[in-house]
Amino acid sequence: MTGEAEWKTRKKRIDPKLDGAGWPRPHGKSRPASFRTEEEETDHGPAHYALWLGEEMAGVVEAKKLTVGPQNVLTQAQRYSRGARRTSKTYPDGFRVPFLYSTNGEVFWFHDVRDPMNRSRRVAGFHTPAAFEEMLGHDFDGACARLLARPHDHPWLRPYQAAANAAVEKAISERKRSLLVAMATGTGKTFTLVNQVYRLMKAGVVRRVLFLVDRRALAAQAVRAFAAFEAEPGKKFDQIYGPPHGGVANQPALNGAKVRALPLPLPPVEEQAAIVQRVRGLLSVIDELEARVVTATKVTERLPQAILAKAFSGQLVPTEAELARAEGREFEPASALLARLTLDEAPAPRPRRGRRKTKAKAST
Repeated sequence: MTGEAEWKTRKKRIDPKLDGAGWPRPHGKSRPASFRTEEEETDHGPAHYALWLGEEMAGVVEAKKLTVGPQNVLTQAQRYSRGARRTSKTYPDGFRVPFLYSTNGEVFWFHDVRDPMNRSRRVAGFHTPAAFEEMLGHDFDGACARLLARPHDHPWLRPYQAAANAAVEKAISERKRSLLVAMATGTGKTFTLVNQVYRLMKAGVVRRVLFLVDRRALAAQAVRAFAAFEAEPGKKFDQIYGPPHGGVANQPALNGAKVRALPLPLPPVEEQAAIVQRVRGLLSVIDELEARVVTATKVTERLPQAILAKAFSGQLVPTEAELARAEGREFEPASALLARLTLDEAPAPRPRRGRRKTKAKAST
């Protein structure tokens, strides 16, 4: 699996994904409205794939084999974009094709080079021709200008909520894609986001918004918040843009027949067998490591008792006798020292007293 050649990656993994996204390879002289060409000649060499909208080249794809990470090879697609021949468009930094990809068939990186502030990012797959047309027809800068010019004058909006909306809109206008808004419980997070969604859609910055929650109760709360939000005087949000699609976190009209009809790409049987063999080998290594951990844990549990036993028996450090022999000096064992101390502390014998004799008085 890891030794798959680049041409095989292209035929097995990349070509089917291009076909599925709506970029077929034309056959004969007739060409559909959107299609792809391969080994498209440019001033900097042939591009692996060129994506076309009619007579205009709209995308370039740099393909790599499965073992190569595609993020760092977008520069090749950039060279092909600058050297494209059959296009009438020009963009900043000398680009002539706006949408660039690099992929190994499993990981996809995308770069919209129409604005220098756009950064490359990882995407799920190729965009469709309709998505290309939507991006090309979208005046993002004009929409952001309209958004920033709109006053934050909703009567229910609190000052800190307006500040949060203003910060989000400024970041979006700077083409930042990852934003985090942190608000305490009870501060009106849902209302703030509903107002933000309305402002983005009203200014034309976005057409669709995914409002994602992790519990059904929160989904129901969000649906109620959108329905109750008075976007304009006398008009609720759902009266302007319609109710949220999908209901309470459900996929509409999804049944078993549709699920069975979904394409499920699988590798060849030989590759599946290699994957299974590899996984089994890794599982055996995991089992061996687990056994080692159990053994090491048991040894560790017994270690304190062993250390204490050695400490009390004098085995952790050299004894005084060993040090004395090594240093060439005399050594008095503890037994001799104890005997000497006992002798020194013994009380001296008391002198023996005899009976005192008395002289008898001579009788007169």
